[in-house]
Amino acid sequence: MTAWPGRNEFVRRLTTNVLVVLAFAQIGNWPWFVIIAIGALAVLVYSRFPREPRPKDALCYDVASSQTIPDWMGFILSGFFIGLPIWGARAEPVWGPIHPSAVMVWPMALFSTAFWLVGAVYAPHWITIEPKGLRIHSAFADRRIAFSDIQRVRPYKRNLPQWLLAMAPVFAAAGKFSLAGALMLSRPRRGMTLELADGRRVAIASDGFADGYREIREVLAVHGVRGIRRRRPKTKSHN
Repeated sequence: MTAWPGRNEFVRRLTTNVLVVLAFAQIGNWPWFVIIAIGALAVLVYSRFPREPRPKDALCYDVASSQTIPDWMGFILSGFFIGLPIWGARAEPVWGPIHPSAVMVWPMALFSTAFWLVGAVYAPHWITIEPKGLRIHSAFADRRIAFSDIQRVRPYKRNLPQWLLAMAPVFAAAGKFSLAGALMLSRPRRGMTLELADGRRVAIASDGFADGYREIREVLAVHGVRGIRRRRPKTKSHN
């Protein structure tokens, strides 16, 4: 087991977020070509930062839906919320370098980082099917689980955290109606939990992992793991 194998993904996103926040904060203060250059550097860091290699046969989550979209949503929202009180202070210099609205707005910037934290967790998560079990590589561990150690599989259904759902009215008030609507219309996350012989539980989400999820279920069914029913092949009907 490797300690924190997904650290590069967190550093990659944190560095990108800092650059995006800097670009937003300096709008109106620095020349536009400098702002654009910082934005381009953020994109370059995000796309070129060293990443941990993965096996060719690894089953991975969809990059766009599980990583790229939430990542950039988090970067842009946090940059916007950080920049608001700074822009306000420049418009009304009597407040000094930072407008008092920062007390209300900057916590929203902190909450926005939850989006790219989701991407940082999904990015290093992959699974390979080996002859004797599964190798599950996540952001915080790299473990091998023998089929014989899996006692049972149970489905799970999880909703978004209540605090994140409570942010929907705040985003709506800030004019981010699409984001507020997305939160209110969000669907619960689904997947399965592997219950191991030593009492541990390992969750595998199905969202953005359609083909790999089915393949894992099939191999668990072949090895007779409880809680999984093997799909019967469809038979053609004869008239």
